[in-house]
Amino acid sequence: MKKLIVLFLLTIIIFTILTYSTASLQMKVDGNDMYGFPASFYVLYGGMVAPAPTSEMTNFVFLNLILDIAVAFILAVIVLMFYKKVTKKFVKK
Repeated sequence: MKKLIVLFLLTIIIFTILTYSTASLQMKVDGNDMYGFPASFYVLYGGMVAPAPTSEMTNFVFLNLILDIAVAFILAVIVLMFYKKVTKKFVKK
């Protein structure tokens, strides 16, 4: 249970870091704000965008969000495996 909680928290932390460090924030210079890595799951339209955004244009893609969370989960598993391998090496000595 403890391992599952650590994996869950690490996934959230990695997802947050990846999302905000790779965000394309260009609303202040007549652009769009795009969030998500490796796939953009949220676009906030702003400024003088052509064509102008309408209510039919979707700015949230659920499948891309799931993909981004899956990438963060895989990275969390890799980080935990690396951590266990390093700690085993130091505990043996």
